[in-house]
Amino acid sequence: MSESDFECTMDGYVELTSEFINVALLALAIVKETYAAMLPEELGKSVQYAWDGLVGAGSWAGYAMAAAYFFGLEFGYADMLCEYSGYASQAIGLLSQFTEFGEE
Repeated sequence: MSESDFECTMDGYVELTSEFINVALLALAIVKETYAAMLPEELGKSVQYAWDGLVGAGSWAGYAMAAAYFFGLEFGYADMLCEYSGYASQAIGLLSQFTEFGEE
């Protein structure tokens, strides 16, 4: 485990990838939140589900990073990868606060 609260596990890398995609699509996230707020509740939920599907489609990259980490456990570079992933998690965590408009 690195200095941040990022965990070098498969779930940790998949979550990190999901947050990164949310941050990368910040402009679309703003539009999505605006439309979800204006639409009736059922349609707003459907917009949110479509967004979750779009963001979840990139989960394969998180699984690939987890695989690289597990290979690193075998070949000796896992500590370095975990440390850098922790730094990336902190940076993405700060930026992801801008995408959490109406979430509770």
